[in-house]
Amino acid sequence: MTLETRAGVLTATLPDGADDAVLTAAMPTLVMRGVRAISLHDAPIRDITPLAQLPGLVTRDAAGTRARDLIPLTGLVSLQSINLQVTPTRDLTPLAGHVDLRVRNLGGAHHADASVPGQFHRAGRDAGSRSRHRTGWTSA
Repeated sequence: MTLETRAGVLTATLPDGADDAVLTAAMPTLVMRGVRAISLHDAPIRDITPLAQLPGLVTRDAAGTRARDLIPLTGLVSLQSINLQVTPTRDLTPLAGHVDLRVRNLGGAHHADASVPGQFHRAGRDAGSRSRHRTGWTSA
């Protein structure tokens, strides 16, 4: 795991091979250091429940993970950005109360029949694309 400050936000990046046990073992350090952003990109993590211990989390990159359940993110009201590209997540309703959240990069994800909260709408002319610079869903 690496910790670095990006745009004034302490960010943790877990290695590609990090699994649920690695995330759970890293949590005491992440909590103690006050991490506000986390990248789980391409890690085979299925259970994101430990992230509920980071109430100040503002950014989460979960592209390529195996996480299906977003319920652990329900209480993370400071969450502003999330990347769910190429994930098995189908139900976005646990994010319904996150008024500042921008869900981006849904391209390649298994969201075709996803239940998308009413306050989310497609944004950008190529919403859901693989581009990291376009927003896939934005809160209204």
